[in-house]
Amino acid sequence: MYGRDPKLPVDVTLCSDVLENVSEEFDEAYVKQVSEVMLSIRRAATDSAHSAIQKAQMKQRVNYNKRHTSSIEYKIGDKVLLRNLTRADRKGGKSSLPWLGPFMLLEISNNNTCVLQLQKGELKQRQNICNIKSFATRETAKTEAKESSPIGKSFNAENDGIWIKELQLNLGDKQTLENNEMLTDKIIDAVHQLLFTQYAINDIETPLLCQASGFTPTQYPCVQIHFDPQKQHWITSSTTRHRIEIADSLSNGSLTQSIQDQLSQKYSCLAVDGQLPVYLLPVKQQDNGVDCSVFAIANAIEFSVDNGNPMANYDIGVMRSHLIQCLDAGELQPFPKCTKKIRARQSKTIVYNITP
Repeated sequence: MYGRDPKLPVDVTLCSDVLENVSEEFDEAYVKQVSEVMLSIRRAATDSAHSAIQKAQMKQRVNYNKRHTSSIEYKIGDKVLLRNLTRADRKGGKSSLPWLGPFMLLEISNNNTCVLQLQKGELKQRQNICNIKSFATRETAKTEAKESSPIGKSFNAENDGIWIKELQLNLGDKQTLENNEMLTDKIIDAVHQLLFTQYAINDIETPLLCQASGFTPTQYPCVQIHFDPQKQHWITSSTTRHRIEIADSLSNGSLTQSIQDQLSQKYSCLAVDGQLPVYLLPVKQQDNGVDCSVFAIANAIEFSVDNGNPMANYDIGVMRSHLIQCLDAGELQPFPKCTKKIRARQSKTIVYNITP
């Protein structure tokens, strides 16, 4: 490293005459030449490393932006919700909401980042655009739902691959059903539309309102599919049988605070002596973690038809194919059922009182 053989302490200990042959002359020119060569090698290595890092960062930035570019154009002053990344990074918070806010957009940069502000004035750190979404009030959510046929968002048939134009569903929605994935708000809204047109179920609202300002109170016999953001789970509520009933395919005998709030908003007019009695029915339980939305639809149909039975034992193996056939036909039919009865452990109806 230093252009000469090292003289170590062990050499002095073992060879007492090692220092006798050491020349006291110092070759300054040689040392200077070696130092310059070493510095030039170091500068070349540093420059090469910096160049490689910059190229790698640019490539990573381009690939990241391809995967995380938002198609929504935001403006300064817009109200938005921020994704709760503690859930995605497995840092805890399983019971927390998936979206935080609302925040106000203070600044939008060219590198797909933005600065958000709380209503109290506290600034958040810079966030990526892909981690925010528009905050919809009750009025704006209803307006968007009515403008998109009448429930759901409009889409371009040529670009999205049309499946069912009347329900605003594309081939990606059909693949969601076929690939055993959890259903989206768009598919649930399409089912709500058919429930309204086929069974005259009034006051059905998009489940997106659970993440905005909430539902509008109703006094009519109603069927509503709810999304529980705390559990990432779908359930069905109904008042078609003269009381508030809940069909939950993943029931543990309790209701999360989010579902309690949604029920209080939806059925506050039915409160008795300041209490809202809710009946958790012993319905068929799902056997995986993604079919809750399919069970919610099956139970919604049973609540809607005459003499329906939301506690029926559905034939799980054909539920998704049956739903695809119903959407293709534009008509909801009760799901196929097995003759075998549900186990006795699910035979008890639980009464849950909510304070509106």
